[in-house]
Amino acid sequence: MTWQNHDFDFGIQALQKLAKQVGCPWLISNALDVNTGLPLAGGSVVRVMERNGVRFGFMGLVEEAWLATLAEVPRSDVRRAR
Repeated sequence: MTWQNHDFDFGIQALQKLAKQVGCPWLISNALDVNTGLPLAGGSVVRVMERNGVRFGFMGLVEEAWLATLAEVPRSDVRRAR
């Protein structure tokens, strides 16, 4: 899954707690926490899976305008990955 804007409505800590309960990978490949340099809210940059000998790569991308919709995350706390 990829984070969406309303996933952040209760802050990053609440989101990280919820993500652990869900138990599936959360992807956000191009938005980083400026304090840690890691993907926002503990997401993963990429996920590779293999099925029947075929490898699939997944990434979650967000657009710049999306960052402005995060109610509980100041834009200054996020930077785009290059």
